[in-house]
Amino acid sequence: MWKYSLGDRHLIVAFYMLHAFASASELMYPFVFAKIINSVQLSERNEILPTIIYWLGVWIVLFVSFNLFHRLGRYIEFHVAYTAKTRFVCDAYRNISSNPISWHNNNHTGSVINIINTASSALFKFTTMQFVYVEFIVAFLGSLTLLAMLVPIISIFSVCAAMLVLLLIRYFDESLTHWYRIINRKNHKVSSTLLDLLSNITTILIYQLQEYTERRLAASIWNGYAPNMRAHGFVNALKWFCVTLLVTLLQVLGVFYYIYTQIRTEGTVLAGYVTAVYQYLERFTTTFRSFAQEYQKITQWEIDVEAIDEIRKHVKSPPVELNPPRHFGFVEVSNLQFTHVARRSCIGCSFSFAAGEKVALVGESGSGKSSLLMLLAGLYTPDNADVSIDGQKVEGLQLIAAMSTLIPQHPEIFEETISRNITLGSPTSEEALNRALSDSTFDKVLSALPDGLDTVMSERGASLSGGQKQRLALARGILHAKNSAIILMDEPTSSVDSSNELSIYKAVIANHEENVIIAAVHNLNLTKLFDRIYVLERGSIIEAGTFAELSETGTVYRRLLAHGNNSDVSD
Repeated sequence: MWKYSLGDRHLIVAFYMLHAFASASELMYPFVFAKIINSVQLSERNEILPTIIYWLGVWIVLFVSFNLFHRLGRYIEFHVAYTAKTRFVCDAYRNISSNPISWHNNNHTGSVINIINTASSALFKFTTMQFVYVEFIVAFLGSLTLLAMLVPIISIFSVCAAMLVLLLIRYFDESLTHWYRIINRKNHKVSSTLLDLLSNITTILIYQLQEYTERRLAASIWNGYAPNMRAHGFVNALKWFCVTLLVTLLQVLGVFYYIYTQIRTEGTVLAGYVTAVYQYLERFTTTFRSFAQEYQKITQWEIDVEAIDEIRKHVKSPPVELNPPRHFGFVEVSNLQFTHVARRSCIGCSFSFAAGEKVALVGESGSGKSSLLMLLAGLYTPDNADVSIDGQKVEGLQLIAAMSTLIPQHPEIFEETISRNITLGSPTSEEALNRALSDSTFDKVLSALPDGLDTVMSERGASLSGGQKQRLALARGILHAKNSAIILMDEPTSSVDSSNELSIYKAVIANHEENVIIAAVHNLNLTKLFDRIYVLERGSIIEAGTFAELSETGTVYRRLLAHGNNSDVSD
């Protein structure tokens, strides 16, 4: 809470003080009530009513005081909680968005979302419950002090009972902590399953898989039954039995002891003080019941928040400031090595390209085209890469990545307007935007939309066809590549019809004469437009040359060309 309340920490101190004043006011209720009861028992007949009215007035003042301080404190508390939650979520997102692609490939989005939601909710609840902890401290110390003033021996026994209750709570909650971690993992898995099912709702509807997928979801939920029952049905139930038994014994024995000693020593018992002893014992024991409840919640919230550490520990160190050259003549990459464990594929090759050169990557699915482009874009880290730019050696692929913009095969569409999906919030000129729309042929799609660039996209761009989404992503990539020396294209037109595809490549190549373009191409007829062609197989470049050269001597290239290879997809 303190960490994520930078700028609001003075408000934390403020609401702590307000809650302390409120709790102190509330603590005086039993004392005032005792005075009212005693006045009935001890005062003269003509003094009873004025005395009662006086103490009722005090009660009203305490009531107003409590509500004034408490309500104001709660208002500030909620403000701090909301701002802290916002900072927490933004910090988590910052960490996640800094994680490498390999981390995202290995962590289900549904699980990550649930971790963030659960952790941020835990932080919010913890912050909004600070008044309970202040009340606990004030009620504990205040009740103990007033009990010591009334019956010192009861306060001593109360402290001993409190220590025993604390030990019991700690013992049981250590066991609960273990089960809460298991329950959280099961809950994250349920979120992953639910997101997986909803993300593939079209397939579910086409094949009428509602019953099958419902059973799968139910099975995922039932995986959490055993740890939930163990935690809540056994350990927690036993804890509350022991705690309730102890505090009830303290109340009963405390009141009995006070009445017994008063009769033995004074011969009479004032009803008001019996009531006060009972109420302060009640407040004291209620404090421990509340503490047991809140400590259990805090334990759960702590486990909820600690799950975010799994995300934080993968965060990369801040990127090194790079100064990529504005112009270069020749780039050579040799002994490039990379192993993709998840895909069970590897890259091992050497290649080069010159300024302004247009390079096509071809090969069967799984040959390594996409992995190579991801390496050049800096989304994957190679195991080894010997790189030189204009004869000068540089470290790794970082400089190449800094000069590059990747246009991926699978477009990601935000739930925003088309305009924001293309510009991504960056200021851009109308001329540059229109050029990107024209080169990608997305202007043809816009002409059929009544709201044009202001059309709001639905989830994952469901209102557009696959080819239309690719053309939108192309417009985005072309627009944002204006300051990049190298444009990387990972089959970004695989779902576009051949006529528009040819128009796109011709426009992109013609309008980016000075840029290097390295494109994975699934339609080999397009390779005629490129200066050089690399043929990949199992992560290695096995053939290289121009279209004319490979058409004559490229065995694998000619085979791919003969088969059309139109079904090639991202590897």
